[in-house]
Amino acid sequence: MASSKLNFLPLIFIITILSLSQIGWSQTTTDSLKTELKKTSGISRVNILNQLAKELKHVDPEQALGYAEEAVSLANTISFKEGEAGGYINSGNVYRKLGDFKKAIEAYLKALQISQSANDGNGIARSFNGLGISYNLLGDYDKSLESFLSSLRTYEQYEDKTGTADAVNNVGIHYWSLGKLNEALDYYLRALEIRKEIGDIEDIAASLNNIGDIYSDLGKTDSALHYFLEALNLLEDHGNNDLIFALQINIGLLYSDLNDYSKAMEYYQKGLDIADKIGDNWGMATTFNYIGTTHLKSSNYSKAEQFFSQSLDLASKIGAKALVKEVYKSFSDLFMAMKDHKKSLEYYKLYQEVKDSIFNETTSKQMAEMQIRYKTEKKEAEINELMIEKTIQELKLKKSENMKWFFIVASLLILLLAGGILYGFRQKQKANKLLQERNKLEIENKNRAISLFGQQVSKEVALELLSDTSKSSSKKLFACIMFLDIRNFTSFAASKEPFEIIQYQNDVFGFMIDIISKHHGIINQFLGDGFMATFGAPVSSGNDSQNAVNASIEIVELLNKKCESGEIPKTKVGIGLHAGHIVTGNVGTSERKQYSITGNTVILASRIEQLNKKYNSELLISKEVLDNLGQTKLKMKKLGAEYLKGRDQPMEIFRLI
Repeated sequence: MASSKLNFLPLIFIITILSLSQIGWSQTTTDSLKTELKKTSGISRVNILNQLAKELKHVDPEQALGYAEEAVSLANTISFKEGEAGGYINSGNVYRKLGDFKKAIEAYLKALQISQSANDGNGIARSFNGLGISYNLLGDYDKSLESFLSSLRTYEQYEDKTGTADAVNNVGIHYWSLGKLNEALDYYLRALEIRKEIGDIEDIAASLNNIGDIYSDLGKTDSALHYFLEALNLLEDHGNNDLIFALQINIGLLYSDLNDYSKAMEYYQKGLDIADKIGDNWGMATTFNYIGTTHLKSSNYSKAEQFFSQSLDLASKIGAKALVKEVYKSFSDLFMAMKDHKKSLEYYKLYQEVKDSIFNETTSKQMAEMQIRYKTEKKEAEINELMIEKTIQELKLKKSENMKWFFIVASLLILLLAGGILYGFRQKQKANKLLQERNKLEIENKNRAISLFGQQVSKEVALELLSDTSKSSSKKLFACIMFLDIRNFTSFAASKEPFEIIQYQNDVFGFMIDIISKHHGIINQFLGDGFMATFGAPVSSGNDSQNAVNASIEIVELLNKKCESGEIPKTKVGIGLHAGHIVTGNVGTSERKQYSITGNTVILASRIEQLNKKYNSELLISKEVLDNLGQTKLKMKKLGAEYLKGRDQPMEIFRLI
């Protein structure tokens, strides 16, 4: 089954592709399997044990783990490698569900080793996928991506379209975890295209859900809601309760971000009913935490405490460490809002303790492996040294015998060397001449490429992509990010011909691009009805926040003048600015690269732009931008603190008048 993600990290992969198609837990199905188990033996018994482990993963993790371990033991006894690997994969799924990522990774690695020895492509791909999910949830994104790509290559090798689509989707989720929304969207769309070819409604709905969540992160609320609802409509006649649950919660989160708390509660309750129906204790505990957070945002502290307590009790009962950690953080935020700083600190310490314990469980195993590897390599070095010494002794014995041949061979070598030097000198002269001509041609081609490429991206980005440093690792820079959105563009475009839309975009974006460049900014990406611009990357020209503010004010003023003169149709925009650290780098291959700018600063800038709809404003900035302006005569109004998705604490927002 395809994976689908929620905005709350531990539930990113709530619908996992690590098992065969899941249609929700059924007591009837479980009872039937238990009855059948009493009658079977051998391979059939292993398969039923593994199926029971899958069925009971949500409702009774401990019992599910027992069935998985019995499957491993029996499969090993009868040399049924596929069944043994399946048992380890089911164990990994349960451990991951409980937040014990160390044991989950151990189980997946055992499954991978067994599947590779059996040349079982499906088992190999599923094992890599489980590892990718676990590493992602631990924040080890390098290993996560490596595992997901290994899973993808395996599915492609065996021409498994369904598995390929799932793996492509999970690579997208990996990029989403890093805040690389455009890369994530590319992979989600690729997965959707493959799934439409296959025609699996549930998988298509999962892709629509993930695409909707990307648009939510980009501040495109209408588009996000459209994709979520389309996915729900597809599932009307399909009983995938896991996926419907994820969609209900995602829609609830969307309404919560829009401060429509009654709508948010409506969808949270629908999700809670489903989780209760299928016996998904993890889902119930998570939903309780979301409901508590929504009550916290609406300052209903008693209700928030009630739901946080329910979430903590249930998460502790099922041993879900990752979820317990998040609820402790929620309690800390609650008591901070209530000005009870002592209790807030107590819960924050508990949050850090659980967070550290999850990290330490994984790293301690890695440290032990490093020590074993060190001792092994040291022993190998000692053996190699002894072998070299033995070789030297053997050579000494042959030395006297070979001396008489030495002078003969040496004389011949001297003659050959002299001839080689003469030939090499002549070849070097030819090579130098060719190198000079090639360097001249490369300089001409590079200048031509910069000229042509600069028409598609800024000159600074073109130079960065074409330079030798583009092959280097990513950079962490301080920059100011701008998001600009044209209001009501969808309704405007609906009544226009394509050429009219393009002409309108050229007229509006044309002068805006000039203003951005004039103030030392670059356009990173056009978003159809808006764009993202950066001030301070790849190079900074000084006060990047001041440049961004000056550019924004000039855009708004010139836009209003052009509208008043009738040069362009009446147009309103929303601009959001936020400053902070970003990660930059060139993503791609030698054939195609994209200058990527990612990080929480980018996401928060998009969130701030979206607030223009709430305040009916045109230009909003964060306190971080204001702090970097120094003394300013700009007229502004403090709008207060706003809770933004992607930020634990509220942000102070200012409206430029």
